[in-house]
Amino acid sequence: MARKRKRPSLDPAAGGYAVRRSDRVAGEIQRCLAEALLHHVRDPRLAQVNLTRIRLTPDLKLATVYFLLISEDLASREEVLKSLERAAPFFRKHVAEIMQLRYTPAFRFFYDDELEHARRIDSLIRDAKVGPPEDPGDDPGGDTGDDPGGENDA
Repeated sequence: MARKRKRPSLDPAAGGYAVRRSDRVAGEIQRCLAEALLHHVRDPRLAQVNLTRIRLTPDLKLATVYFLLISEDLASREEVLKSLERAAPFFRKHVAEIMQLRYTPAFRFFYDDELEHARRIDSLIRDAKVGPPEDPGDDPGGDTGDDPGGENDA
């Protein structure tokens, strides 16, 4: 008897596209970590952390967590990153209690630079000259060479 092949699950929120298990688990882990940051963490530096995305390895053993800060300060980025790394065992235990996974992933934390890159690209686009390129033969005064009055100066 032939073995039936399991079809990938389709996520209606993703437009019916197949969604990998690691992506679904990453979404749940993000929800658990956000809840832990909101209700269980006592470090005041972590109160300004906003989780933007989580990337999981296919074997679900390593989670890369990207974050932003509500108040942008370069000095506090390093402090917050160190605080998140110190709290990683707590986060791992919290996720293990809520989610029944065979392996609870280890966490790596990184500041999410994508928003800064998007802002930079947006400002470059705004600063760029918008409109059709000018023909070097055009007169900037708007004179097209046609004399509407029918009189020529020559």
